[in-house]
Amino acid sequence: YLSEGGWDAAPVVLARGTGSCSEYTYLFIAMCRAAGIPARFEAGGHLRDTIPYEDKIFHRWAQVYFPDLEWLPIDCTWDDKEYPCNQARYFGARSTKVFTTTIGAGGDDGLWWTYNSANSNSGGERERQKMMEWLDYSTCTQIKPIIAPQNLITALNYPNPFSNISTIEYRVSEPSVVKIYIYTNLGKLVRIFDEGFIDSVGSLIWNGKNAHGTEMNNGIYYYKIKGGINSFTGRMILIK
Repeated sequence: YLSEGGWDAAPVVLARGTGSCSEYTYLFIAMCRAAGIPARFEAGGHLRDTIPYEDKIFHRWAQVYFPDLEWLPIDCTWDDKEYPCNQARYFGARSTKVFTTTIGAGGDDGLWWTYNSANSNSGGERERQKMMEWLDYSTCTQIKPIIAPQNLITALNYPNPFSNISTIEYRVSEPSVVKIYIYTNLGKLVRIFDEGFIDSVGSLIWNGKNAHGTEMNNGIYYYKIKGGINSFTGRMILIK
């Protein structure tokens, strides 16, 4: 990781071997797309306790589309950490210290390809600099209320990372027939568990093996819980 103040094209970054979080992300997306994998960028800022009305600390990461798992965040800036567990920490996850302002972007009247609103609270165009202001209202965006569905699924798994077994505990807000699917980080199906009809809560213990009883390799795995029209996707790290 090396921030040099510019955002070079992916081939330049690849040849140079260094880059900022923006360049990490652009290069990663370019390589995904070259391999036929749908990818897009996500951008935002860091939560801070000081100077709440402006912030110059920003971050970029990617989203990759996995069949059955949909869009998952991948923050490849962390890949140069020393330990494999830390390298994989944000593969399929994002830090709780960042918030999202932009997904995809490009050619948008309300948001630049950077992170911020294109207009100021006075209605005029802002200077194109890396600065975010918290305004009472926006002249260029509309906020739509989010209506929560009636049937939700929530879950957690522990321990994580795990070496032998990991327990998945889940809850459905309405009774439904539940199935749990285990995938590799490449979206390959490993195992299906038919949990049957669940009234409220349930749990599953996965021993890190596929349907044939073969032990899986170390790595990141995803579990997808389906119940009715809803689903929940979680992440597990297997380290033996």
